[in-house]
Amino acid sequence: MWRRELSVHGTDISDYVVSGDLLIDFVLSNTLNSNFSACSIQTVQKMLKSNKQFCSKLGKYRMPFAWSVRSVFKDNQGTVDRESRFSPLFKQETFMYLARKRWLLCGHTLIVMHACSSDCVTSSYVALRPFEDCGLHAPTVEVDEFLQDSSKFAQPYRVYKNHIYIYPKHLKYDSQKSFAKARNIAVYVEFRSSDEEHAKPLKCIYGKPGGPVFTTTACSTVLHHSQNPDFCDEVKIELPTHLHEKHHLLFSFYHVTCDINAKTSSKKKEALETPVGYAWLPLLKDGRVSSQDFSIPVSCTLPGGYLHIKELWLGRHENGSDVKWVDGGKPIFKVSTLVLSTVYTQDPHLNRFFQQCQKREADLSQAPTSNFLNCLKGLLSMERIHVIIRFLPVIFNQLFKVLTQNDTDEVSTSTTRVLVHILAKCHEENLGHYLHSYIKVHYMICISRPQRCFTFMDRGFTFKLISNYINMITASDNKMLCELKFEFIREVCNYEHYVPLSLPIPSARITGQGAPRAPPLCVSLDFPEYILTEEFCRKHFLTGLLLRELGLALQDEQDLRHLALACLKNLMAKHSLDSRYAIKEKQARIASLYLPLYGLILDNMPRFFLRDLFPICLTASDQKRLQHDDGQNSLMKKVFDTYLLFFQINQSTSTLKHVFTALRLFIHKFPSTVFQGTADLCGSLCYEILKCCNHRSSSTQTEAAALLYFLMRRNFEFTKGKCIVRSHLQVIKSVSQLIADAGIGGSRFQQSLAIINNFANGDTPLKNTTFPAEVKDLTKRIRTVLMATSQMKEHEKDPEMLVDLQYSLANSYASTPELRRTWLESMAKIHVRNGDLTPALRTLRTRRCRITPHISEYELIAEINKPVIAVFEKRRDFKRLSELYYDIHRSYLKVTEVVHSEKRLFGRYYRVAFYGQGFFEEEESKEFIYKEPKLTGLSEISQRLLKLYSDKFGADNVKMIQDSNKVNPKDLDPRFAYIQVTYVVPYFNEKEQIKSELPINSHLCCLCCSAASSGFPFLKKRVEVVEQQSTEMNPIEVAIDEMSCKVSELNQLCGMEEVDMIRLQLKLQGSVSVKVNAGPMAYARAFLEEKNAKKYPDNQVKLLKEIFRQFADACGQALKVNERLIKEDQLEYQEEMKAHYKDMLTELSAIMNEQVSTLHPMH
Repeated sequence: MWRRELSVHGTDISDYVVSGDLLIDFVLSNTLNSNFSACSIQTVQKMLKSNKQFCSKLGKYRMPFAWSVRSVFKDNQGTVDRESRFSPLFKQETFMYLARKRWLLCGHTLIVMHACSSDCVTSSYVALRPFEDCGLHAPTVEVDEFLQDSSKFAQPYRVYKNHIYIYPKHLKYDSQKSFAKARNIAVYVEFRSSDEEHAKPLKCIYGKPGGPVFTTTACSTVLHHSQNPDFCDEVKIELPTHLHEKHHLLFSFYHVTCDINAKTSSKKKEALETPVGYAWLPLLKDGRVSSQDFSIPVSCTLPGGYLHIKELWLGRHENGSDVKWVDGGKPIFKVSTLVLSTVYTQDPHLNRFFQQCQKREADLSQAPTSNFLNCLKGLLSMERIHVIIRFLPVIFNQLFKVLTQNDTDEVSTSTTRVLVHILAKCHEENLGHYLHSYIKVHYMICISRPQRCFTFMDRGFTFKLISNYINMITASDNKMLCELKFEFIREVCNYEHYVPLSLPIPSARITGQGAPRAPPLCVSLDFPEYILTEEFCRKHFLTGLLLRELGLALQDEQDLRHLALACLKNLMAKHSLDSRYAIKEKQARIASLYLPLYGLILDNMPRFFLRDLFPICLTASDQKRLQHDDGQNSLMKKVFDTYLLFFQINQSTSTLKHVFTALRLFIHKFPSTVFQGTADLCGSLCYEILKCCNHRSSSTQTEAAALLYFLMRRNFEFTKGKCIVRSHLQVIKSVSQLIADAGIGGSRFQQSLAIINNFANGDTPLKNTTFPAEVKDLTKRIRTVLMATSQMKEHEKDPEMLVDLQYSLANSYASTPELRRTWLESMAKIHVRNGDLTPALRTLRTRRCRITPHISEYELIAEINKPVIAVFEKRRDFKRLSELYYDIHRSYLKVTEVVHSEKRLFGRYYRVAFYGQGFFEEEESKEFIYKEPKLTGLSEISQRLLKLYSDKFGADNVKMIQDSNKVNPKDLDPRFAYIQVTYVVPYFNEKEQIKSELPINSHLCCLCCSAASSGFPFLKKRVEVVEQQSTEMNPIEVAIDEMSCKVSELNQLCGMEEVDMIRLQLKLQGSVSVKVNAGPMAYARAFLEEKNAKKYPDNQVKLLKEIFRQFADACGQALKVNERLIKEDQLEYQEEMKAHYKDMLTELSAIMNEQVSTLHPMH
């Protein structure tokens, strides 16, 4: 009554091993209509009897009941989780994964996961070697991977696979009138090769676990009493290698009777299954099988030749017989297919090309047809890289076949273009390694031929062929070609009779098999040959060839050296394990073949790191050369690079121990190399030592910490007890670099710092000097850098906070220019990445480097270039000075242009306040002035800050304060983080008004004036508010200020050399139009009418009257200028504006009790 199903859901298993998202679903089903309701002790026997009856009749029908799930891996490293249990059992609804409400069932699942057996078969049931007798245990079956269609998961097909997966989805039968009963519906899936009346299904459907391997029919689960069932079944089918138009899927629908009551009369008893429809789906469409969703109609009957029925709406077969459709022939059955095949491609271009190639191979004597050429050129339209990669070997093989079988220019040109197209696509997606693999495989096929040549051809002739092949590849050739050369040599040397072929003729009988007796092997008249000579290569051709190429490779790059040495090492290992040469004398004779290796080692000692490893072993003349120019010479650099190479290549712990010892000797003997002259050598050494301080081996950590301490101590001694400035500076620089390169700073690195401090505290001879304090200060600064970096990582998505931290760190190194420059450069990169070019410019200017200002700040170029000019003047570099002054000249011209055009925007400014101690910590209750780009609106910056802090604290924990009123933090809910954003404008005092062309001043106000800690432009895009002053203005003062601004704007527009007519008309319309003049005239009515003017001081009323007189005059001047500029199509608009202006003057005269007129009369 119960069954278990184990299935793996996912796509690329290798990807899920990394992400840990590979899941196992445990699906539990019960027999159709089984009763699992609660029962008492008295009724349990009755229920048991009832369920037995159901199982005997309906045992093969399953109904979804419950499911459970668990992860396969316990971490992201791919460790299989063998301990965790499955989740609780959930009741399976109509579609288990989308059900919103899940009912928890009593019971739990316990499944043991263990390693698979050694016997394994592919998903197509092909045995993988080694495969033993599976009588003791069942073999392990691989699951298919449903790879995503992307370059990330693209891999060439290497194992035969030819499957199609069928997924019945939904049947809509609630509107059908063809059948009296159609509720408990089962779907049978068959794969057929004919639609004739008595055709049989093919036995190619994979069976369920425990059943036959292949079966002819697959049955779906049955949903009890459902007329619109959703299915969640999967049917796996093995496709034939040759598909034709008759191959199709047949779906048969049956109503399953659940009424099996024994008391029912035999006449009333229904058949267990009643057919209620048929549907079919041809597999090939335009010669191609595809993965897609289908909606198909259902027929009431299954007529012969049903595949020929095409026009469903006619309801007739091609031979004239009627076809009755369920629900009028609507597509009521939904089904999906998923093709997983190394035989059938789903790409239309590639499919047509393969079909044409198959047709052409039938008769190659004929010229290529136009269809063939079109399909060949059609491959240029292949854009999906995953299709190309999956069929890459087949495509290449077929293209090269076409290239060699056809000699027409058009075919050759088109084939070459396709090959280039495929190569380009692979390199675009960084998938060139698959091309290398293809070449390598075919190369290996070719290089296996020399072994056959040794068997069937003359030995001397074969040697000549090998020599010719090798000599064709030189050191200047492509690296991959050189690597393939050693693959060729390795294959040749793997020949089973390599040793006899390598020995000279008198000694060739080393095996002693099948030959007359010869003198003992240990007796040889040949003298030992320690030098690789032409004579040696002639007498021992194969060994000489190998050693000669090894000598050349040792002078090449590292990868090639390793490959050549690996080839030699493997060959020697093969000799030592060969049972034919187990006798000591024979081993000695083989060893004599490799005596020239000693000469190669002597010739390449520096490359083997033997000669220059310990300077103490150098001769006196070598040591004098090393000490020349205080160690700042090319020989010393080579020796030093040799030491560093040991750190840059993975080494064993014991090897590193010797390297540390050697370096201590080196630093002791040549201190001037490290502590004088350029700091490059010292910096490189500190970088590598600090990397080892983070080593996973505790002994290596200790050795590295000891060496770093020795370096600082030697530095202190070298300066005669003054300081360790050189080592201090280089250590801090190296730490800053390693944070980005290697992510140091964990517990291992902290432990190394503690070891260094312990060394300093316990160094008795230096206890009474400043050395221990300097070491402590250095380690403290390192921890500061690490802590700041940790904070930066925490705030990496908050650009303002990130820049604040870097600015603080840069300031902490004010006395160390090089380190300060490092952090300032980092700040500039962040500004540039976020599009904040002004602070980036300021940051780079702080570094004193020559740059050209951003377009909105041409005035700064002279100030920026002052320190650079001073340097060039001191050097008398007049060419550079000429270039600088030319840049300044062009920038000042640009200043004049943008000032007159008034099209320059400096950005917008906002005051941002943060509240919430539990969230903002140090920023709590602080206010900042933010400089935002150009026309950034209030809503835009508010949304940006809301998203930023919602991502950091959670969307439910962040609130925006919607007004600009003063905030009392005590009135706010401490459970939330609050942000207040207020628009502010630049404020200039009277002195600064004269310098209005200069950059924005640091004082900003909006009803209240906020003094910031720094001015703009600045190194940062936000500065902290340090002081606020509130100024209350009475209503008439506000009116005076507003009207003064209007007068000033109108006069400025009229006085421009090139008047901006659009701006002028907009200002005019806002000043004289009756529809929108509520602003100016409202001020006049409110403050100048006799009844209202008495409320305000006389001097302010007189001042406002004077401003309105100026306003009337400015409007008149503006109308006159506009009249001069307009064309005929705007004459009516001008007359209307004049009329509005006269109305305004009339009303203004009445309010002010005087005649208000303009100084610029209009015609």
